[in-house]
Amino acid sequence: MNITLTEHIIPVEISGIRFQMDGDNIELHQAISDFIDNYRGNRALSDEFVKDCKETIDILLGKGAYQKLFVKDDLKPYYVILQLAEALSECIKDASTTEQMKKRKETAEKELKAVQGILEGAEKFGKQMAYAERKYGINHVASKRGFTKNRKGKR
Repeated sequence: MNITLTEHIIPVEISGIRFQMDGDNIELHQAISDFIDNYRGNRALSDEFVKDCKETIDILLGKGAYQKLFVKDDLKPYYVILQLAEALSECIKDASTTEQMKKRKETAEKELKAVQGILEGAEKFGKQMAYAERKYGINHVASKRGFTKNRKGKR
Protein backbone atom coordinates (compact mmCIF):
# COMPACT_ATOMS: atom_id res chain seq x y z
CA MET A 1 0.00 0.00 0.00
CA ASN A 2 1.28 3.43 -0.90
CA ILE A 3 -0.15 6.45 0.90
CA THR A 4 0.77 9.87 -0.43
CA LEU A 5 0.52 12.90 1.81
CA THR A 6 -0.41 15.92 -0.24
CA GLU A 7 -0.71 19.58 0.64
CA HIS A 8 -4.23 20.95 0.47
CA ILE A 9 -3.63 24.61 -0.25
CA ILE A 10 -6.83 26.46 -1.14
CA PRO A 11 -6.38 29.54 -3.32
CA VAL A 12 -8.75 32.35 -2.31
CA GLU A 13 -9.35 35.61 -4.12
CA ILE A 14 -11.41 38.31 -2.44
CA SER A 15 -11.89 41.70 -4.10
CA GLY A 16 -8.88 41.07 -6.33
CA ILE A 17 -6.58 40.24 -3.40
CA ARG A 18 -5.17 36.72 -3.40
CA PHE A 19 -4.69 34.56 -0.34
CA GLN A 20 -3.98 30.93 0.39
CA MET A 21 -5.48 28.74 3.09
CA ASP A 22 -3.88 25.52 4.28
CA GLY A 23 -6.70 22.99 4.34
CA ASP A 24 -4.67 20.72 6.64
CA ASN A 25 -4.10 23.35 9.33
CA ILE A 26 -6.09 22.34 12.40
CA GLU A 27 -5.97 25.90 13.77
CA LEU A 28 -8.04 27.11 10.79
CA HIS A 29 -10.69 24.46 11.31
CA GLN A 30 -10.83 25.19 15.03
CA ALA A 31 -11.14 28.96 14.46
CA ILE A 32 -14.03 28.49 12.05
CA SER A 33 -15.73 25.96 14.30
CA ASP A 34 -15.49 28.26 17.32
CA PHE A 35 -16.70 31.28 15.35
CA ILE A 36 -19.69 29.45 13.86
CA ASP A 37 -20.62 27.93 17.23
CA ASN A 38 -20.64 31.41 18.76
CA TYR A 39 -22.47 33.27 15.99
CA ARG A 40 -24.69 30.80 14.13
CA GLY A 41 -27.95 32.68 13.56
CA ASN A 42 -26.73 35.60 15.67
CA ARG A 43 -25.37 38.40 13.50
CA ALA A 44 -25.87 41.33 15.81
CA LEU A 45 -23.13 43.87 15.26
CA SER A 46 -21.34 44.22 18.54
CA ASP A 47 -17.77 45.09 19.42
CA GLU A 48 -17.13 41.45 20.32
CA PHE A 49 -18.58 40.23 17.01
CA VAL A 50 -16.35 42.62 15.01
CA LYS A 51 -13.31 41.62 17.09
CA ASP A 52 -14.02 37.90 16.50
CA CYS A 53 -14.46 38.51 12.76
CA LYS A 54 -11.10 40.28 12.61
CA GLU A 55 -9.34 37.53 14.54
CA THR A 56 -10.93 34.72 12.54
CA ILE A 57 -10.18 36.26 9.15
CA ASP A 58 -6.60 37.01 10.19
CA ILE A 59 -6.17 33.38 11.31
CA LEU A 60 -7.68 32.03 8.08
CA LEU A 61 -6.01 34.33 5.54
CA GLY A 62 -2.99 35.68 7.39
CA LYS A 63 -2.20 38.62 9.65
CA GLY A 64 -3.55 41.92 8.35
CA ALA A 65 -6.01 40.31 5.90
CA TYR A 66 -9.02 41.92 7.62
CA GLN A 67 -7.50 45.40 7.26
CA LYS A 68 -6.72 44.79 3.57
CA LEU A 69 -10.24 43.61 2.80
CA PHE A 70 -12.67 45.65 4.86
CA VAL A 71 -12.99 49.41 5.19
CA LYS A 72 -15.87 49.41 7.66
CA ASP A 73 -17.34 47.00 10.18
CA ASP A 74 -20.46 45.34 8.78
CA LEU A 75 -21.71 41.82 8.01
CA LYS A 76 -19.44 41.23 4.99
CA PRO A 77 -16.70 39.60 7.11
CA TYR A 78 -19.30 37.20 8.52
CA TYR A 79 -20.31 36.11 5.02
CA VAL A 80 -16.66 35.73 3.99
CA ILE A 81 -16.02 33.50 7.00
CA LEU A 82 -18.99 31.30 6.07
CA GLN A 83 -17.69 30.93 2.51
CA LEU A 84 -14.21 30.11 3.77
CA ALA A 85 -15.73 27.52 6.11
CA GLU A 86 -17.48 25.93 3.15
CA ALA A 87 -14.23 25.86 1.16
CA LEU A 88 -12.39 24.16 4.02
CA SER A 89 -15.20 21.65 4.43
CA GLU A 90 -15.06 20.78 0.72
CA CYS A 91 -11.29 20.40 0.95
CA ILE A 92 -11.68 17.90 3.80
CA LYS A 93 -14.32 15.92 1.90
CA ASP A 94 -12.20 15.83 -1.23
CA ALA A 95 -9.01 14.87 0.63
CA SER A 96 -10.71 12.09 2.59
CA THR A 97 -12.28 10.53 -0.49
CA THR A 98 -10.23 7.73 -2.00
CA GLU A 99 -10.15 6.90 -5.69
CA GLN A 100 -12.23 3.78 -5.06
CA MET A 101 -14.86 5.85 -3.24
CA LYS A 102 -14.92 8.33 -6.15
CA LYS A 103 -15.51 5.49 -8.63
CA ARG A 104 -18.33 4.10 -6.48
CA LYS A 105 -19.88 7.55 -6.26
CA GLU A 106 -19.71 7.99 -10.04
CA THR A 107 -21.29 4.55 -10.57
CA ALA A 108 -24.05 5.36 -8.08
CA GLU A 109 -24.70 8.70 -9.81
CA LYS A 110 -24.99 6.95 -13.21
CA GLU A 111 -27.42 4.42 -11.77
CA LEU A 112 -29.43 7.19 -10.15
CA LYS A 113 -29.67 9.03 -13.47
CA ALA A 114 -30.87 5.82 -15.16
CA VAL A 115 -33.55 5.32 -12.50
CA GLN A 116 -34.59 8.96 -12.82
CA GLY A 117 -34.95 8.45 -16.60
CA ILE A 118 -37.20 5.45 -16.01
CA LEU A 119 -39.29 7.39 -13.51
CA GLU A 120 -39.66 10.30 -15.93
CA GLY A 121 -40.81 7.87 -18.64
CA ALA A 122 -43.35 6.33 -16.29
CA GLU A 123 -44.57 9.77 -15.31
CA LYS A 124 -45.03 10.75 -18.96
CA PHE A 125 -46.91 7.51 -19.62
CA GLY A 126 -49.16 8.18 -16.62
CA LYS A 127 -49.89 11.69 -17.87
CA GLN A 128 -50.74 10.33 -21.34
CA MET A 129 -53.09 7.75 -19.82
CA ALA A 130 -54.76 10.43 -17.70
CA TYR A 131 -55.17 12.61 -20.81
CA ALA A 132 -56.70 9.70 -22.74
CA GLU A 133 -59.06 8.98 -19.88
CA ARG A 134 -60.18 12.61 -19.69
CA LYS A 135 -60.56 12.96 -23.42
CA TYR A 136 -62.10 9.59 -24.34
CA GLY A 137 -63.12 8.05 -21.04
CA ILE A 138 -61.57 4.79 -19.86
CA ASN A 139 -64.54 2.66 -20.95
CA HIS A 140 -64.38 4.11 -24.46
CA VAL A 141 -60.70 3.21 -24.81
CA ALA A 142 -61.27 -0.31 -23.47
CA SER A 143 -64.20 -0.98 -25.80
CA LYS A 144 -62.23 0.14 -28.88
CA ARG A 145 -59.49 -2.43 -28.24
CA GLY A 146 -61.70 -5.38 -28.95
CA PHE A 147 -61.50 -8.85 -27.48
CA THR A 148 -58.32 -10.68 -26.57
CA LYS A 149 -57.84 -14.42 -27.06
CA ASN A 150 -58.38 -15.06 -23.37
CA ARG A 151 -61.70 -13.20 -23.35
CA LYS A 152 -63.35 -14.78 -26.38
CA GLY A 153 -67.02 -15.13 -25.84
CA LYS A 154 -67.00 -13.54 -22.40
CA ARG A 155 -68.76 -10.42 -23.50
